[in-house]
Amino acid sequence: MLAFGIVSLAGLLIDFLCLVLAGSAISSEIVAGRWTLLRLTTLSSKSIVSAKHASVRLRYWPWLHVLAGMRCGVVVLLALWNLDTLRYSSALDVFLIIGLFILAAVPYVIEPFWRTQAMTSVGLFFSALNRSTALTVLTAVFGLFALWLVQAVIVGSVLFIELRAWISLYDNLPEVRSMWPTFIFTSLLIISFWLLNYSFYDQLERRSRRRILRRLAMSDV
Repeated sequence: MLAFGIVSLAGLLIDFLCLVLAGSAISSEIVAGRWTLLRLTTLSSKSIVSAKHASVRLRYWPWLHVLAGMRCGVVVLLALWNLDTLRYSSALDVFLIIGLFILAAVPYVIEPFWRTQAMTSVGLFFSALNRSTALTVLTAVFGLFALWLVQAVIVGSVLFIELRAWISLYDNLPEVRSMWPTFIFTSLLIISFWLLNYSFYDQLERRSRRRILRRLAMSDV
């Protein structure tokens, strides 16, 4: 639990780092008058924003790999911690449990890459919205907490509905209490959880990029 808490805290710090680094990517160019020069080139605003996004990601890329490595360590520790529980299980049960573990562990390790992709776009949006870097960072911090809350509500609500449906089936239909139905439902629950998170990040990035371009198009710079 301690290792999981440390890794979770590291993930929050990476989120904050994304927003801080992206917070001045566009606003600093606008304040310095360089954005007008960029717009005079043959590059479109979309290309410039994509380049800014990539440059910000390069700055925290090594730390992102450190976080992924830490998550791999948590996965290994969790596997070793539960190794003794498999000793008295049948071969089929062991196979199914390992399958579920891999299904949950792989997205857990790569999830920071999805999240930081979206968080960088959010930071760029706040950078396009405000001219002050300090105000951008302050806005981004409050926005970050709001995003975590929205994500928790959406994902938690869907998973709660799925769990309620499974509990109802489990109580009323004894035949679903065997290993295979439990395995199938747990697999669907894990897949739903990660698909919801990925979809949330994907939509967040797409909407942020559209709003960046819209904000820049409406600006007088």
